[in-house]
Amino acid sequence: MINRDKKILQCASIKVYLNKVYACVSAVCLISLLMYNHTAEATQFDRWQQVYSRRLKCFCTPDDRGYARQVMEWGETWLDSFQGRLRSGIIDSIHIFIAPDRATFSKLTGNSAPLWSAAVAIPDHGAVIVFNADPATSPGRARRILIHELGHLILYRWGGRKHLPRWFDEGVAQLWSAEWRIEETVQLARANRKNQLPALDDLEGLLQLPAHQARIAYAASYDAVRFLLVHIGPSVIDEILDNLNRGQSFSGAFYAACNQSTEEFEASWRQNLNDHYRWAIFLEWPIIFALALMLFFILAIRSVYKRRRLQIELWSLNDEQEKMEEN
Repeated sequence: MINRDKKILQCASIKVYLNKVYACVSAVCLISLLMYNHTAEATQFDRWQQVYSRRLKCFCTPDDRGYARQVMEWGETWLDSFQGRLRSGIIDSIHIFIAPDRATFSKLTGNSAPLWSAAVAIPDHGAVIVFNADPATSPGRARRILIHELGHLILYRWGGRKHLPRWFDEGVAQLWSAEWRIEETVQLARANRKNQLPALDDLEGLLQLPAHQARIAYAASYDAVRFLLVHIGPSVIDEILDNLNRGQSFSGAFYAACNQSTEEFEASWRQNLNDHYRWAIFLEWPIIFALALMLFFILAIRSVYKRRRLQIELWSLNDEQEKMEEN
């Protein structure tokens, strides 16, 4: 009995010892794995290079060095358009990171960027992160994406580093980058007709929306800013940002520049949507639009034909009258 108890105690001791060894080995393996991942990540970014221009510093892999130069040329050319409008320092010291793949893009953005995004601005760090691995992106589209994100940085700095309403921030960035597209206007008109268009204040969570809802939100932001410029004046954006930089809140800065509240402005903008975007319904049904366009051309050709026929008849009558007068 005593021998049996000893054997049980010995087995238990061996089991405890093996568990300790297993725990130590597991800890060593985990630490080694973490160190390997950290080293691999450091090695990945150690390969990155820097490309400089007057106001921009671009970080990229050796393979993207040529694209980095193109990006900096686009950026410098666009920033030149602000010369004389901004105080010194607003358009200086901007960093651009070119991610070669989606995994690197997600890592640089802290996994906070939506899957449909191709670039992200981090205004308080003066940085833009661009994803350069989408073969469907044309050079013109890539340029507009870059300018859009640079626009967020300029707005943030020009407005005294204050938070801007999402509709104003995104609308101005799209306006500056010339990103208007007819299909988004059609989606905006459809959403408005179905009373599915959110309030401008509800666009704060734009980046968390699915792609199709985000397109409508972007279209609404752009159209609201476009309406603002048309009905208030071309300098209204500059005035709002200057007021913000003087310490005013956005609502105060907006009222001082527009002589109306943001609520009054949104009511006018929505009325404008109802009055002027009814035509967009035809674009929802391509066949009806094509038939209407064909009918328009038929009527136009018929009208021209009638006018020419009447003109010929008039000339004939004049000729007959002249012959009668000669006789």
